[in-house]
Amino acid sequence: MADGFLYLSFAVVTPELTARFEAGFRLETVGEWRCGPDFNVADVISPFNDPGNFVEQFYQSLKVKSAQ
Repeated sequence: MADGFLYLSFAVVTPELTARFEAGFRLETVGEWRCGPDFNVADVISPFNDPGNFVEQFYQSLKVKSAQ
C-alpha cells in the first residue's frame, strides 16, 4: 500500500434515510446527517489506494468499538 492520505465523510441516519441514501438520493439538510443509529459512508477520497479497503476498515472499526 502506498503512502498517502484519505478523506472519508459519513452520516449517522435513520433506517428510512439509509434506504433513501442507498437509492442514490442526497441528504438534504444538515440535521439529516446526524439523526439516527445507522452509519453510512457518504464520500471517500483516496487518490493512492483503493477506497473500498478503507470503507471496509471503517465499518470494521465501528463493530470493534461497539463490542467493547
